[in-house]
Amino acid sequence: GKTLDGRITSWNRGAENLYGYASEEAIGQHISLVAPPDRMDEVNHNTEILNRGESIQSSRTQRRRKDGTSIIVLLSISPLRNRRGDIIGHSAIARDITAQTRAEEALRRSEKLATAGRLAAIVAHEINNPLEAVTNLLYLARQDPSRQPEYLDQAEKEVERVAAFAQQTLGFVRENVAPTNLKVSEVLDQVLQLYSRRLQDKQIRIEKQYDSHATLIAYSSELRQLFSNLIINAADAMPQNGRLLVRVRQGSNW
Repeated sequence: GKTLDGRITSWNRGAENLYGYASEEAIGQHISLVAPPDRMDEVNHNTEILNRGESIQSSRTQRRRKDGTSIIVLLSISPLRNRRGDIIGHSAIARDITAQTRAEEALRRSEKLATAGRLAAIVAHEINNPLEAVTNLLYLARQDPSRQPEYLDQAEKEVERVAAFAQQTLGFVRENVAPTNLKVSEVLDQVLQLYSRRLQDKQIRIEKQYDSHATLIAYSSELRQLFSNLIINAADAMPQNGRLLVRVRQGSNW
């Protein structure tokens, strides 16, 4: 519990175990005692929300223990009122989810590594064919000088294919600093194009049912990774001449 201006008024055994401060150390201190310096704007913003009579539900944030270590907590805070309904303080419940968060991050890293491995195999396969063609065309150009312009023109087109594929692959793995508004069908098409050779090898027919206006605010690299895993898992589980149905619908249209 704390006052309207953030002074700690009650500190139970759970708080002692979580943050490492005994109740006599914490009571009377400002709540910033357990907030990292870079989270003070968040603390002040929360106080403004609570003093307006609103609650903060299940907010994931970072806090600091007495020994200086950082923990990830799920924080719920509610205003406290007296019998007249006046706000007289705030009550906070924090749950330590550090281990859970680290496990989730480890799983995401593992999934990214698996996706990167599949992507590396595709890159090697896709680039090997045009590079082999370039080698053959250069050999032919040396053997037959009269047709050099023709062979070199074809070699240049093969190199352009490699460059285009490399650019597409770079866009697939590039990290985003912030989520953006994405057209879902376009992201799906980019992933399908990347795996088109693999799908063709199994003679898998792609059937698309797109709401072309459907958008999603997301990290593009994460969304591509998600779609990549779904598509490849479906293709691996599917027999030859299978059918892959890819459907996009916006929210309430499901």
